[in-house]
Amino acid sequence: MSQRTTLLILGAVHLRTGSDREPDRALDPVIERIARWRPDALCIEVQAGPVGTAHHGLGAPFTTQDPIERCAAVTTGPAASLAPTWWGLQQIGADLQRPLADRIFAWCAAREPYTALLLCQGDPRAVPGLPAAVVGALEALRDRGSEAWRVAGSAASRCGLDRLHQIDQHVQSQAFARVDPAALPDMFAAAAPAAEASGVSAEIAARRTAALAAGDLWPLWSWMNEPGTQRRLDALESGTWRDLPGHEIPAAAHLGAWRARNLHIAAHLRGVIGAHPGGRVLLVIGSSHVLPLQQALQRGQEEIEIAPASALG
Repeated sequence: MSQRTTLLILGAVHLRTGSDREPDRALDPVIERIARWRPDALCIEVQAGPVGTAHHGLGAPFTTQDPIERCAAVTTGPAASLAPTWWGLQQIGADLQRPLADRIFAWCAAREPYTALLLCQGDPRAVPGLPAAVVGALEALRDRGSEAWRVAGSAASRCGLDRLHQIDQHVQSQAFARVDPAALPDMFAAAAPAAEASGVSAEIAARRTAALAAGDLWPLWSWMNEPGTQRRLDALESGTWRDLPGHEIPAAAHLGAWRARNLHIAAHLRGVIGAHPGGRVLLVIGSSHVLPLQQALQRGQEEIEIAPASALG
């Protein structure tokens, strides 16, 4: 099939956002490999804009302390004069004929502020006409320091892309609707010994230390995407909850939420793939998602060719 789209799911070790955050020089080898692969679309593990907008309209318990919601909150009133719907805001954000400040404002209002950050190259103060509140909200998002911006955003900028596709969709609120919240702490405490016994977390920590000492996080990220590591992560992420005596109901709800979340992500990702026939799509996401997403997108998806992370070199 001549129009097969190549998909590469790059499992990440989530970056730290405190004072011990990883230095930029350690991220450069990862960013450079992504940029050399030349994706036509870059996706990130952030709640999809339409999903966040719908949840907000349904009264989900978000607060303006969340960086994405803060970006949306500072545009709430004026955004209505641009477009009253998410679809309208998206059209404005993608309109190359509109002033840059309007496009950035629209993406913030549409709860897709990472694209807004990309449009201003991470420097909202350099954009004439952008309200101070929006500048502050975008700077807070940028300074949060997650891989969504520091890795995917940097790579997208180097590739000349004008959008970061947010494709996550959390479903815990639905999954735990019939579970006593008081049962959850005990459940997680009961699962902790299995996680420790697996040795995965300890090995990740040791490899992270070695990678930072060498100033290159790629060996760690590459190892996280190896088939053997992926099987260990899946056994930890899924297997733990399938057999947790005394906590069967909340554990089943937790596993169900994890499975459902990955299927939602796969659906959003499939939409991006469909919009780039014959192209290349790359997703930067937590490593435990890689195997479930590959499994979801392998059968009956002849238009997709899944490339391993090793294709990055």
